[in-house]
Amino acid sequence: MNTGSQNAIVLLGEKDHGKSTIIGYLAATTGAVPSDRILSIRKIAEDKGSPFEYAHVIDSFVEEREKGMTIDTAHVRIRVGGKPFNFIDVPGHDELLKNRLVGATSAQCGILVIAADEGITTQTKKHIALAKFLEIKNVVVTVNKMDTVGYSKKKFQRIKTKVQLSLQRAAIQAKHIIPIVARTGCNINVRSRSMHWYRGPTLLQAVRELRVLKKGRREKVLVVVQGVYGDSIASTIVTGRLARGQRLRVYPQNEVTVLKSISGTGSMRTLTLSHGVKVKRGDVLTDSTTSPFRVRIRALCIVLGARTNKHLVVESCGKESVVLTMVIKKRGVLTQDTQFSLATPLSFGRNFVLKSGGKIIGLCRVQ
Repeated sequence: MNTGSQNAIVLLGEKDHGKSTIIGYLAATTGAVPSDRILSIRKIAEDKGSPFEYAHVIDSFVEEREKGMTIDTAHVRIRVGGKPFNFIDVPGHDELLKNRLVGATSAQCGILVIAADEGITTQTKKHIALAKFLEIKNVVVTVNKMDTVGYSKKKFQRIKTKVQLSLQRAAIQAKHIIPIVARTGCNINVRSRSMHWYRGPTLLQAVRELRVLKKGRREKVLVVVQGVYGDSIASTIVTGRLARGQRLRVYPQNEVTVLKSISGTGSMRTLTLSHGVKVKRGDVLTDSTTSPFRVRIRALCIVLGARTNKHLVVESCGKESVVLTMVIKKRGVLTQDTQFSLATPLSFGRNFVLKSGGKIIGLCRVQ
């Protein structure tokens, strides 16, 4: 069982250019969201006298629907061609930069969304720069809202030329540049007769071709205990593979045990361990050879805010660890060689955020 290599794709682009609509459409039409939830959202829109929007399918908060904006990152797991993908929708609004960073750090590939009627904006360029820093080198570009420009091939070609130049400057490869209409699904999963001049793949076909690198760092075992019921341990496998008879280390007890049995599907599993080690909710299970304390990493960091008098925390793949020590050899906005020592093991992706007092103060990339 491997949950760590699930393909993560972040949607980038200006606010209101259609990122949430694309993921919402995919979620609604592939069965990733229950039909009763779709009906509920349709009813809410009907009661308000407003049209149904696919973007509302993934909005997690009521105030998001009312304001018409995404204020938090949303993760939607969708199977494309039999392969699981984790689509990450993050805020495009400038004032929600830190929410965007948390969402983008776990992605390995990206979909850049540009509205045909507005073209490339300052925010679009910022997202391209963010993708460059996070080393998201494989990107599919969608030119959305083609219906607002009369499905014009000439307009599409102008945007295509400009975005190719911007991506080349950032050393990012545009696998495909696709004209779409997200609200109707044109060229997302169905061909558009209105854009018969376009001969390339649909968005779903392009997603299947994205090359997602499997990073060894993500393959180490990391299991979080959710609850203990007698001998049965309800757990979430964050990364790695488990097998009966495997030796595991339990933290913070720092004791080794043996996995007697494993049942269930997906990332939610029920485990039983050999006797002698007491496990409780919140404990972490890792490889028996993993060191529990003083986990050391080196990273390139961009400082976004001042450190408070509270302890520092790093967050990666949705999990946190307290920073015991942090050594910065070169000080400044961009620190080239930042060394961290962590209190507990984390399964690091390529990127993570640095927090102080619960607030994000830095964006880091593992060296």
